Amino acid sequence: MCAKVKIPSFIKGRKQLSAIDVESSRAIVNVRIHVERVIGQIHYPTGYSTY
Repeated sequence: MCAKVKIPSFIKGRKQLSAIDVESSRAIVNVRIHVERVIGQIHYPTGYSTY
């Protein structure tokens, strides 16, 4: 099994991101939301959380 760490783009001193950076960041964020939701279900399988 192999995993890669994907990190969204940062501005890094620029005024704005390029169109390619924006699209790749959006794709990463869309997947990240689902990953965090599944991790939450693993930690709190009954639907309860401590928040």
